[in-house]
Amino acid sequence: MGHYVTALIPYAYDSNRKIAPFWLFLLLPQLADFLMLAFVFMGYESISPENFFKVSFMNMQAEMHFSHDILPLALTAVIVSAIVGLLFKSKRLFFIALGLMLLHEVLDMLVGFKHFLSPNHTQAFGLGLYNTMPILGIAFETIFCILILSWYLRKRERLGYPLKTSAKIILWGTLVGTTIAMTLIAKVPLASLISLQLG
Repeated sequence: MGHYVTALIPYAYDSNRKIAPFWLFLLLPQLADFLMLAFVFMGYESISPENFFKVSFMNMQAEMHFSHDILPLALTAVIVSAIVGLLFKSKRLFFIALGLMLLHEVLDMLVGFKHFLSPNHTQAFGLGLYNTMPILGIAFETIFCILILSWYLRKRERLGYPLKTSAKIILWGTLVGTTIAMTLIAKVPLASLISLQLG
């Protein structure tokens, strides 16, 4: 959710969709993760445990050098941003796309997993909170979501097109509620959690 919430930053200034459709702002911050899933499917990257129900934040290991290491992601961000800028004929959109994709990497290193400089296992960067202190990592991500969402709602009001209460509830529930709910599998896999509740 921490990646998705960043889509609200450019959207706050482009709610009439003159620059780009909202789905593009949602896609760009998560593109690295979609690439990772594609690379995992092709066998170039890996995630363990493979069984989703056995995954917790602490036991999750991800080899995602092509999709998430700093230099490959930076190169991907420049190429994708250039394509997006050309397709929509907007220099401004080039920088928005670039910012959203690079922000993904920054957030990952601050909150999630460590990333190497390049696929040859050079220096790793990041706090790696998901594997070491997942509750703290999720707390930081929750705070980030709250700050961005609060700013977005105030910005909409100042610009004269506030959101309806129902839309606010959906946004808070999806972005903040879902992030908080992730604490359930911070240290305990979903399979164990279900077993505890049933047993």
